Order: sequence, then C-alpha cells, then structure tokens
Amino acid sequence: GTIVEGRNRFWIRPLDARDGRPLLNTTATETPFWSPDGQALAFFADGRLKKISVTGGEPQEIAAAAHPRGGDWHGNWILYSADGVIRKVAADGSQASVLTAIDKSRGEYQHTWPEFLPDGRRFLFLIRSAQPDHQGVYLGSIDGAAPVRIMPAHSRVAYASGQLLFVRDGVLQAQRFDPDRASLSAQPVTLSSGIKHPPGGDAAFDVSATGVL
Repeated sequence: GTIVEGRNRFWIRPLDARDGRPLLNTTATETPFWSPDGQALAFFADGRLKKISVTGGEPQEIAAAAHPRGGDWHGNWILYSADGVIRKVAADGSQASVLTAIDKSRGEYQHTWPEFLPDGRRFLFLIRSAQPDHQGVYLGSIDGAAPVRIMPAHSRVAYASGQLLFVRDGVLQAQRFDPDRASLSAQPVTLSSGIKHPPGGDAAFDVSATGVL
C-alpha cells in the first residue's frame, strides 16, 4: 500500500518491472490476497470483503466483513476472518457460511488468518486464546471437521512446496509439513531476518504455490 491523492491505495508491480501503478478504487488497510489466476485482488474496506481486477475499474462487493483478519482464495472459494471467526463464501458472493465457532471454555477469543492447503478443502488458521497451551496454528476443513493443533501461533503461516512458513521473533522460517498427517518434522530453516510482524498475527511475507518468496 502507498498514499496516492491523500489516501492509502494498493499498488501493483510485476516482479520483472521497475515501476508499478496504484489501484485507485481501493483503500489499503488489512492485508489483501490474490485470486488463483492472479487477475483479481481481494481486499477489505468499509466493513466489506471486495474484489477488483488488476486492470482497475470499480471493485465488486463479495460479503460483509467486520473486523477482518486475513483471507485466502482457492478455486471458487474464499476464506476470510471476520467478527473473530473463519467464514467461507463463493467468489460471486453466494453460499456464505461460518466454518468455526469460538470456544470460550478454552479461552478462545479470535480465529484469524486462514490459509488454504493445495487440496482446496483443508486450511490452516490461528486460534487466539487466553490459554497459552490452546493458542496456536490449527488445521481445519471446509467440511466442518474438528480443528487439529499444529504449532504455537508465532505468526500467520503460509504453505508451499511441503513447507510451512512463519515468522518467529522477527525471523522468517520454513519447516517441513505433512498436510495428510497434520504434522511438522525436521527443524525450522531460517530464510530471512528483520521481518516486520505484530506478535501472533500478520507478518510481512508471502509465498506463491511455485515457491517464489
């Protein structure tokens, strides 16, 4: 995001180009996310989840999204966090549903930062809880299966090429992850340091399905 004409706008720049351009009909606040084909950007503004073509134009509203905390897009489905739970909606705004529920008996107060796995059915997300042993990164499913805890919630996570990426104390790390067993193995490998990150939430990195960081 950058300021254009006095407002924060999302800015698009190809990796092989020196210059970029702003998407003028956007308001850059919460972290945006790409459509699977890279031709649209989903973002949050005015209490709504919206999408806009990379060529610009007017954004289209998809769903209500109060207090958003991240999203992801796979095939025709979008996952996003709003009002503290993970929600699912089709890219055209239909078939909206709530996928998770806050369990106050376990100290939960927020479910955030969903990340699809390649099968388009399972996803990773963060559960924030007042109970440290319960707070963490969990594996959920759009079919409503009970979430499985994977690791502590150092930051949001991203998955690519059999690796789970996350930021711990400002260090970007990758660790081998088996989605079928819902388990981590080996030791984390350091990829970079000095990464901006609010504790237990967003972090300034992303990775494509091809492994480009």
